[in-house]
Amino acid sequence: MKARRIVLLALISGIITTGIFYIVMNQAAPTSSNPNEQTEMVEVVAANTDIAIDQKITDENLNTKEVPKDQIHTESVKEKEEVIGKFASAEIKAGEVIMNHRIRTKEEVTDVVSRKITENKRGVSVKVEFDESVSNLTVPGDYVDVMSNVVLDQSIPLIETDLILEKVRVLAVGERMIEKKDGDVEKTYMTVTLELSKEDSVELVHASELGSIHLALYSKVDSVEKESEQESGEQQEPEEKDNEESEAKIGDETDTRFVTTPERSIIRKAPQLTAPVVTVVDQGTALLFLNDQKTDDDERVWFKVKTNKKKDGWVSSRIVKHEDE
Repeated sequence: MKARRIVLLALISGIITTGIFYIVMNQAAPTSSNPNEQTEMVEVVAANTDIAIDQKITDENLNTKEVPKDQIHTESVKEKEEVIGKFASAEIKAGEVIMNHRIRTKEEVTDVVSRKITENKRGVSVKVEFDESVSNLTVPGDYVDVMSNVVLDQSIPLIETDLILEKVRVLAVGERMIEKKDGDVEKTYMTVTLELSKEDSVELVHASELGSIHLALYSKVDSVEKESEQESGEQQEPEEKDNEESEAKIGDETDTRFVTTPERSIIRKAPQLTAPVVTVVDQGTALLFLNDQKTDDDERVWFKVKTNKKKDGWVSSRIVKHEDE
Protein backbone atom coordinates (compact mmCIF):
# COMPACT_ATOMS: atom_id res chain seq x y z
CA MET A 1 0.00 0.00 0.00
CA LYS A 2 2.78 2.34 0.91
CA ALA A 3 4.49 1.76 -2.47
CA ARG A 4 1.29 2.58 -4.39
CA ARG A 5 0.75 5.72 -2.33
CA ILE A 6 4.28 6.91 -3.06
CA VAL A 7 3.85 6.31 -6.80
CA LEU A 8 0.51 8.16 -6.81
CA LEU A 9 2.01 11.15 -5.00
CA ALA A 10 4.91 11.20 -7.46
CA LEU A 11 2.50 11.25 -10.42
CA ILE A 12 0.46 14.07 -8.90
CA SER A 13 3.66 16.10 -8.20
CA GLY A 14 4.83 15.59 -11.78
CA ILE A 15 1.51 16.78 -13.19
CA ILE A 16 1.56 19.87 -10.97
CA THR A 17 5.20 20.65 -11.91
CA THR A 18 4.41 20.25 -15.63
CA GLY A 19 1.43 22.58 -15.32
CA ILE A 20 3.44 25.27 -13.54
CA PHE A 21 6.21 25.04 -16.19
CA TYR A 22 3.65 25.40 -18.99
CA ILE A 23 2.11 28.49 -17.39
CA VAL A 24 5.52 30.14 -16.85
CA MET A 25 6.62 29.49 -20.43
CA ASN A 26 3.41 30.98 -21.85
CA GLN A 27 3.88 34.13 -19.81
CA ALA A 28 7.48 34.52 -21.02
CA ALA A 29 6.59 34.05 -24.71
CA PRO A 30 6.09 37.22 -26.91
CA THR A 31 2.57 38.51 -27.19
CA SER A 32 2.67 38.29 -30.99
CA SER A 33 3.12 34.63 -31.75
CA ASN A 34 1.69 34.79 -35.23
CA PRO A 35 4.55 33.87 -37.60
CA ASN A 36 2.76 35.45 -40.55
CA GLU A 37 2.52 38.91 -38.94
CA GLN A 38 4.81 41.45 -40.85
CA THR A 39 7.01 44.14 -39.24
CA GLU A 40 5.67 47.66 -39.86
CA MET A 41 7.95 49.64 -42.24
CA VAL A 42 8.47 53.40 -42.45
CA GLU A 43 9.81 55.43 -45.43
CA VAL A 44 12.83 57.67 -44.75
CA VAL A 45 15.14 59.87 -46.86
CA ALA A 46 18.60 58.53 -47.72
CA ALA A 47 21.60 59.77 -49.72
CA ASN A 48 21.58 58.73 -53.37
CA THR A 49 25.23 59.79 -53.81
CA ASP A 50 28.12 60.70 -51.53
CA ILE A 51 27.54 64.18 -50.05
CA ALA A 52 30.57 66.15 -48.91
CA ILE A 53 30.81 68.57 -45.98
CA ASP A 54 29.27 71.99 -46.81
CA GLN A 55 27.77 70.66 -50.06
CA LYS A 56 24.33 71.99 -50.97
CA ILE A 57 21.78 69.17 -51.03
CA THR A 58 19.62 68.80 -54.15
CA ASP A 59 16.91 66.39 -55.21
CA GLU A 60 19.52 64.48 -57.27
CA ASN A 61 21.42 63.66 -54.05
CA LEU A 62 18.40 62.00 -52.41
CA ASN A 63 16.17 58.95 -52.61
CA THR A 64 13.85 57.15 -50.20
CA LYS A 65 13.93 53.71 -48.62
CA GLU A 66 11.95 51.71 -46.07
CA VAL A 67 13.25 50.69 -42.64
CA PRO A 68 11.52 48.82 -39.76
CA LYS A 69 9.55 51.22 -37.58
CA ASP A 70 11.15 49.89 -34.42
CA GLN A 71 14.64 50.63 -35.86
CA ILE A 72 14.06 54.19 -37.07
CA HIS A 73 16.15 56.95 -35.45
CA THR A 74 14.29 59.92 -34.00
CA GLU A 75 16.49 62.28 -36.09
CA SER A 76 15.75 60.52 -39.40
CA VAL A 77 14.37 62.77 -42.16
CA LYS A 78 11.08 61.50 -43.64
CA GLU A 79 10.47 64.10 -46.38
CA LYS A 80 12.91 65.31 -49.07
CA GLU A 81 11.53 68.84 -48.82
CA GLU A 82 12.92 69.07 -45.31
CA VAL A 83 16.55 69.00 -46.57
CA ILE A 84 16.57 70.15 -50.21
CA GLY A 85 18.45 73.47 -50.41
CA LYS A 86 20.25 72.96 -47.11
CA PHE A 87 23.89 71.99 -46.57
CA ALA A 88 25.63 68.93 -45.15
CA SER A 89 27.43 69.57 -41.86
CA ALA A 90 29.25 66.22 -42.12
CA GLU A 91 30.19 63.78 -44.85
CA ILE A 92 27.25 61.53 -45.81
CA LYS A 93 27.81 58.29 -47.72
CA ALA A 94 25.52 56.95 -50.47
CA GLY A 95 22.74 54.84 -48.93
CA GLU A 96 23.05 56.49 -45.52
CA VAL A 97 19.84 57.77 -43.91
CA ILE A 98 19.78 61.59 -43.68
CA MET A 99 19.71 62.85 -40.08
CA ASN A 100 18.46 66.31 -39.07
CA HIS A 101 21.53 67.00 -36.94
CA ARG A 102 23.80 66.50 -39.97
CA ILE A 103 22.33 69.30 -42.10
CA ARG A 104 22.25 73.08 -41.68
CA THR A 105 20.59 76.11 -43.22
CA LYS A 106 22.13 78.79 -45.44
CA GLU A 107 22.34 81.15 -42.45
CA GLU A 108 24.27 78.57 -40.47
CA VAL A 109 26.58 78.01 -43.45
CA THR A 110 27.39 81.73 -43.58
CA ASP A 111 28.70 81.43 -40.03
CA VAL A 112 30.85 78.49 -41.17
CA VAL A 113 32.35 80.57 -44.00
CA SER A 114 33.42 83.22 -41.50
CA ARG A 115 35.34 80.54 -39.61
CA LYS A 116 37.24 79.61 -42.79
CA ILE A 117 38.73 83.09 -43.14
CA THR A 118 42.31 83.47 -41.93
CA GLU A 119 42.84 85.78 -38.96
CA ASN A 120 43.11 89.48 -39.95
CA LYS A 121 41.71 88.72 -43.41
CA ARG A 122 38.30 89.52 -44.93
CA GLY A 123 35.89 87.61 -47.11
CA VAL A 124 34.75 89.84 -49.99
CA SER A 125 32.22 88.83 -52.65
CA VAL A 126 32.43 90.29 -56.13
CA LYS A 127 30.11 89.90 -59.11
CA VAL A 128 31.47 87.98 -62.10
CA GLU A 129 30.04 86.79 -65.40
CA PHE A 130 30.55 83.39 -67.10
CA ASP A 131 33.68 84.32 -69.09
CA GLU A 132 35.05 86.52 -66.32
CA SER A 133 35.01 83.61 -63.84
CA VAL A 134 37.28 81.42 -66.01
CA SER A 135 34.27 79.89 -67.80
CA ASN A 136 32.74 78.64 -64.56
CA LEU A 137 35.82 76.55 -63.67
CA THR A 138 36.87 78.36 -60.49
CA VAL A 139 36.23 76.34 -57.32
CA PRO A 140 36.76 77.00 -53.60
CA GLY A 141 40.40 76.57 -52.60
CA ASP A 142 41.74 77.85 -55.94
CA TYR A 143 44.08 80.84 -56.21
CA VAL A 144 43.41 83.59 -58.74
CA ASP A 145 44.74 86.91 -59.99
CA VAL A 146 42.16 89.69 -60.11
CA MET A 147 42.05 92.15 -63.01
CA SER A 148 39.84 95.18 -63.58
CA ASN A 149 38.52 96.33 -66.93
CA VAL A 150 37.59 100.03 -67.13
CA VAL A 151 36.14 101.74 -70.20
CA LEU A 152 37.85 105.15 -70.47
CA ASP A 153 36.23 106.25 -73.71
CA GLN A 154 33.26 104.42 -75.24
CA SER A 155 33.46 106.30 -78.54
CA ILE A 156 36.86 104.85 -79.51
CA PRO A 157 36.48 102.46 -77.53
CA LEU A 158 39.37 102.88 -75.09
CA ILE A 159 39.67 100.24 -72.35
CA GLU A 160 42.21 100.08 -69.54
CA THR A 161 43.00 96.70 -67.96
CA ASP A 162 44.98 96.49 -64.74
CA LEU A 163 46.18 93.68 -62.52
CA ILE A 164 44.97 94.76 -59.09
CA LEU A 165 45.50 91.63 -56.93
CA GLU A 166 47.77 88.61 -57.21
CA LYS A 167 47.28 85.04 -55.98
CA VAL A 168 44.31 85.44 -53.66
CA ARG A 169 42.42 82.47 -52.22
CA VAL A 170 38.88 81.65 -53.32
CA LEU A 171 36.60 80.97 -50.33
CA ALA A 172 33.38 80.25 -52.22
CA VAL A 173 31.81 80.41 -55.66
CA GLY A 174 28.14 81.27 -55.47
CA GLU A 175 26.90 79.12 -52.59
CA ARG A 176 29.45 76.38 -53.14
CA MET A 177 32.18 76.15 -50.51
CA ILE A 178 33.73 72.84 -51.62
CA GLU A 179 35.34 71.58 -54.80
CA LYS A 180 32.93 70.04 -57.32
CA LYS A 181 33.00 66.25 -57.50
CA ASP A 182 32.16 63.91 -60.36
CA GLY A 183 28.41 63.62 -60.69
CA ASP A 184 27.65 67.00 -59.13
CA VAL A 185 25.25 69.15 -61.14
CA GLU A 186 27.13 72.24 -62.37
CA LYS A 187 25.42 75.54 -61.66
CA THR A 188 26.42 78.89 -63.11
CA TYR A 189 27.38 81.29 -60.34
CA MET A 190 27.30 85.08 -60.35
CA THR A 191 29.57 85.84 -57.38
CA VAL A 192 32.97 84.75 -56.12
CA THR A 193 34.08 85.27 -52.51
CA LEU A 194 37.80 86.00 -52.05
CA GLU A 195 40.01 86.12 -48.95
CA LEU A 196 41.70 89.54 -48.81
CA SER A 197 43.47 91.93 -46.49
CA LYS A 198 41.65 95.07 -45.39
CA GLU A 199 43.49 97.22 -47.92
CA ASP A 200 42.93 94.79 -50.79
CA SER A 201 39.24 94.59 -49.91
CA VAL A 202 38.95 98.33 -50.48
CA GLU A 203 40.77 98.06 -53.80
CA LEU A 204 38.54 95.27 -55.05
CA VAL A 205 35.30 97.02 -54.12
CA HIS A 206 36.52 100.25 -55.70
CA ALA A 207 37.58 98.50 -58.91
CA SER A 208 34.28 96.61 -59.17
CA GLU A 209 32.40 99.93 -59.08
CA LEU A 210 34.52 101.38 -61.88
CA GLY A 211 34.27 98.43 -64.27
CA SER A 212 34.14 94.67 -64.65
CA ILE A 213 36.27 92.16 -62.71
CA HIS A 214 38.07 89.22 -64.34
CA LEU A 215 39.82 86.26 -62.72
CA ALA A 216 42.97 84.44 -63.87
CA LEU A 217 43.22 80.92 -62.46
CA TYR A 218 46.48 79.55 -61.03
CA SER A 219 47.65 76.00 -61.71
CA LYS A 220 46.83 73.84 -58.69
CA VAL A 221 49.78 71.58 -59.53
CA ASP A 222 52.21 74.51 -59.47
CA SER A 223 50.79 75.73 -56.17
CA VAL A 224 51.18 72.31 -54.57
CA GLU A 225 54.74 71.93 -55.86
CA LYS A 226 55.78 75.38 -54.62
CA GLU A 227 54.25 74.78 -51.21
CA SER A 228 56.10 71.45 -50.99
CA GLU A 229 59.38 73.08 -51.97
CA GLN A 230 58.97 75.80 -49.36
CA GLU A 231 58.12 73.26 -46.66
CA SER A 232 61.17 71.14 -47.54
CA GLY A 233 63.45 74.18 -47.66
CA GLU A 234 64.25 73.79 -51.37
CA GLN A 235 64.94 76.95 -53.39
CA GLN A 236 64.97 79.02 -50.19
CA GLU A 237 68.54 80.16 -50.65
CA PRO A 238 68.11 81.21 -54.31
CA GLU A 239 65.03 83.29 -53.37
CA GLU A 240 66.92 85.08 -50.62
CA LYS A 241 69.78 85.65 -53.01
CA ASP A 242 67.43 87.16 -55.60
CA ASN A 243 66.06 89.57 -53.01
CA GLU A 244 69.56 90.58 -51.98
CA GLU A 245 70.57 91.13 -55.59
CA SER A 246 67.43 93.22 -56.25
CA GLU A 247 68.08 95.42 -53.24
CA ALA A 248 71.73 95.73 -54.22
CA LYS A 249 70.69 96.97 -57.68
CA ILE A 250 68.46 99.56 -56.08
CA GLY A 251 71.37 100.79 -54.01
CA ASP A 252 73.64 100.97 -57.06
CA GLU A 253 71.22 103.07 -59.11
CA THR A 254 70.46 105.84 -56.63
CA ASP A 255 71.26 107.07 -53.16
CA THR A 256 67.59 107.62 -52.32
CA ARG A 257 65.53 104.68 -51.15
CA PHE A 258 62.27 104.49 -49.24
CA VAL A 259 60.94 101.77 -46.95
CA THR A 260 57.22 101.09 -46.57
CA THR A 261 55.77 101.37 -43.04
CA PRO A 262 52.24 99.80 -43.09
CA GLU A 263 51.71 96.04 -43.11
CA ARG A 264 50.61 96.32 -46.76
CA SER A 265 51.32 99.34 -48.99
CA ILE A 266 49.69 100.14 -52.34
CA ILE A 267 51.69 101.26 -55.36
CA ARG A 268 49.43 103.14 -57.80
CA LYS A 269 49.62 103.89 -61.50
CA ALA A 270 49.21 107.65 -60.98
CA PRO A 271 49.73 110.07 -58.05
CA GLN A 272 46.15 109.98 -56.74
CA LEU A 273 44.06 107.74 -54.48
CA THR A 274 41.62 106.84 -57.27
CA ALA A 275 44.37 105.60 -59.60
CA PRO A 276 44.54 101.86 -60.46
CA VAL A 277 46.75 99.64 -58.34
CA VAL A 278 50.06 98.48 -59.84
CA THR A 279 51.02 96.19 -56.98
CA VAL A 280 50.83 95.79 -53.21
CA VAL A 281 54.03 95.37 -51.15
CA ASP A 282 54.70 94.16 -47.63
CA GLN A 283 55.95 96.22 -44.71
CA GLY A 284 59.66 97.07 -44.91
CA THR A 285 59.91 96.72 -48.71
CA ALA A 286 62.68 98.85 -50.22
CA LEU A 287 61.56 101.17 -53.04
CA LEU A 288 63.86 102.96 -55.48
CA PHE A 289 63.04 106.70 -55.76
CA LEU A 290 62.91 107.76 -59.44
CA ASN A 291 63.54 111.44 -58.70
CA ASP A 292 59.97 112.50 -59.43
CA GLN A 293 57.30 113.67 -57.01
CA LYS A 294 53.90 115.35 -57.31
CA THR A 295 51.24 116.82 -55.04
CA ASP A 296 47.55 115.99 -55.51
CA ASP A 297 44.48 118.17 -54.83
CA ASP A 298 44.48 117.12 -51.16
CA GLU A 299 48.05 118.35 -50.69
CA ARG A 300 49.26 114.76 -50.50
CA VAL A 301 52.81 114.27 -51.77
CA TRP A 302 53.48 111.27 -54.03
CA PHE A 303 56.86 109.72 -54.91
CA LYS A 304 57.50 107.85 -58.14
CA VAL A 305 59.25 104.61 -57.23
CA LYS A 306 60.35 101.25 -58.59
CA THR A 307 59.96 97.98 -56.66
CA ASN A 308 62.56 95.24 -56.51
CA LYS A 309 60.36 93.40 -59.05
CA LYS A 310 60.94 96.25 -61.53
CA LYS A 311 57.42 97.67 -61.30
CA ASP A 312 57.08 101.46 -61.56
CA GLY A 313 54.37 103.39 -59.74
CA TRP A 314 53.47 106.10 -57.25
CA VAL A 315 53.41 105.78 -53.47
CA SER A 316 52.09 108.25 -50.92
CA SER A 317 54.77 109.96 -48.84
CA ARG A 318 52.61 109.29 -45.77
CA ILE A 319 53.29 105.54 -45.81
CA VAL A 320 57.05 105.50 -46.48
CA LYS A 321 60.20 106.71 -44.78
CA HIS A 322 63.80 107.15 -45.86
CA GLU A 323 65.80 104.00 -45.44
CA ASP A 324 68.22 105.70 -43.06
CA GLU A 325 65.46 106.92 -40.72
